[in-house]
Amino acid sequence: MLFRWFMGYLSSRGAFAHLDPTVKWSFRLMGLRVDDIAWTHNGMAGRDFIYSCGSLPNVPLVGVQGCINYNPVLLKRQMGFAVEGPPLGREIQESFYFPIDGNQAKLRQVLDEWRDIQRKGKVPYGKVNSRYFPLFDDWLRKRIEITHLPFPGGDPWCPMIEGPTSTVSMEEFLEMKRARDQLLTEKAELEMSVARIQIANQEIRVKMEDQDKRHTLEAKRFEMDTAYYGKISQALASSTREHDITKERLARASGVIEDQKRRQILVKDQRDDRARVLAVEWEVGKAKIIAERDHYMAERDHYFRQMKIHQKEVGRLQQENTELRFAAEFAKMEAEIWPSVGPSSG
Repeated sequence: MLFRWFMGYLSSRGAFAHLDPTVKWSFRLMGLRVDDIAWTHNGMAGRDFIYSCGSLPNVPLVGVQGCINYNPVLLKRQMGFAVEGPPLGREIQESFYFPIDGNQAKLRQVLDEWRDIQRKGKVPYGKVNSRYFPLFDDWLRKRIEITHLPFPGGDPWCPMIEGPTSTVSMEEFLEMKRARDQLLTEKAELEMSVARIQIANQEIRVKMEDQDKRHTLEAKRFEMDTAYYGKISQALASSTREHDITKERLARASGVIEDQKRRQILVKDQRDDRARVLAVEWEVGKAKIIAERDHYMAERDHYFRQMKIHQKEVGRLQQENTELRFAAEFAKMEAEIWPSVGPSSG
């Protein structure tokens, strides 16, 4: 399947397809030109593709043996989008590379990252344009030098020539080569100019979109402010009416308060008069009570004196009664004694 996928991007016609099968693949691939590779399949051009997972800048791939990440930023041309410049460092960094055994925690982290998939397509990259620009070509050549890939980054070793060949002189070849180099230089300059113009157009388009957004926001803000100030005007008018009504109520309340004050003063005067009358009545009642108390005290003293006199009289009468009772008993005793004495003496 990998072989079929790989061959799907290679040329199926011309000298490359008719090379001797015994030639090593490294030499066969060195003979390819940019135009010989089918960078984009018709069914994939311009479609959204998975760009990153979760918080990662790229996409992790999980297999039966381990996990490794690939960098979708390098797939832009295969998906039908132009490669204008070199990728960022974080977009081609190594996020994951580990075996399954003993790395279950990392595996769970990768699976969690796959729960949040980000896709990109026409929205950030624009219309379908399967090309690359000199900035990316320069970066690719430097990358080849840094990584020491086993093939040069210049013209192919085995140029693909279709149809019959012809022999030219060295002068014609050099002239054609100079013309070709000049055309390539002009092409590169034109591509750079086009790239700069596209970047400028993109910046202008972004600025215009920002201005449109700001204008829309300002219009919405103006409408909101107008509605807000209209509500404030209505609230002020309503507040003015309520203020007038409140003033009338305050005036009526002030009149009521004045009436209440006059009524309170009248009630206070009446209460003071009543208090003075009650004070006089209380003084009179107090004097009467004092007089009655004095009269009662005098009667009580007179009663006590009479009671003492009566007690003395009762004591005297009791004493006289006792004396009379003793005298009567004594007389009775004498009467009993004397008759018995009289007959015996006669």
